[in-house]
Amino acid sequence: MRDSLKRICDQYNTDREIIGGQLKWEYSIVHPLCAYIFAANGKRADAELIEKSKAIVKENASAFSSFRGSAFAPTTCLVAVSSDPEGEIQDAVKTNELLKESFGWSEYMSLMAMMIKKLKGSNDIDKLIAGGKEIYEAIKAKHKLVTGGDDAVMSILLAMKNQPVDKIVSESEIVMEELKDYGTTGSRQTAALVLTLSDKPAYEKCARFKALFDGLRERGKKYRRDQSIALLACLAVLDVDVNTLLDDICAVDDELADKKGYKGLVASYDRPMRSMHATMLVSLDYTPIGSDDKSTVSNITALFLVHQIIVFSIEMSIAMTNMALII
Repeated sequence: MRDSLKRICDQYNTDREIIGGQLKWEYSIVHPLCAYIFAANGKRADAELIEKSKAIVKENASAFSSFRGSAFAPTTCLVAVSSDPEGEIQDAVKTNELLKESFGWSEYMSLMAMMIKKLKGSNDIDKLIAGGKEIYEAIKAKHKLVTGGDDAVMSILLAMKNQPVDKIVSESEIVMEELKDYGTTGSRQTAALVLTLSDKPAYEKCARFKALFDGLRERGKKYRRDQSIALLACLAVLDVDVNTLLDDICAVDDELADKKGYKGLVASYDRPMRSMHATMLVSLDYTPIGSDDKSTVSNITALFLVHQIIVFSIEMSIAMTNMALII
């Protein structure tokens, strides 16, 4: 394993335990995302700072706001890594109101409200939101049943391309069709939007995505065909050899396999989720935060995708629990 990747893994595992202790009442499935936030911002998790940040979020976001559901833990950590914690959440609450006017209430939007200032050209937030709304409505017109808040986030990111809406939607449709054997309609749509963010030729990035997914399966890694495939799409658009990426993912996956939360009969994270976390960390190693606009977008995209997977998993867990109670 490369030294830079080993450092990320070591920090991730250490910080995840610290975060678990301070955010123990949150779903444990959220802790890896929180550790990712610290690593992506070049910071180390600090128990006292996390406690202060929790209080800041609670003081500035009402109990019924989108910042207080599954987004509470990642919001707390985004506040913790900020140089202006109170200003960060206060600005985010105001921006979230603008996003709600265009896209409605969504836990995904709260994280976009936290991150939108980091995007190129976001000094004109109204224009970016308007562009995202236009793309979102065009996507929704084609796939109404599977288009939701997560796609709204991707639409805002796609608005940064400054391309005609019909061109963006047309490419995402081509990509979605290419991925027809790799997931459900909803998961393929999200992955297609991620791939459409890249300027690489459609069939090239689709071929790279397929090579990554198939390669992991061939190497014995259990990668799901659910929303997790969108995170794999983040790696597919990197200018890195596919076999190198596969080597890295497998190396991190093996590294995590022996760590707390991933091992044992009652592990917090199963093998497919471990592979997804490995993909997340490899993505971070190749796109260090702040290195350029492309890397910033990549990191923000990964953050949203992991949060989306978390929300989906929590919803499924609640649904299964309710079903068990009814039976």
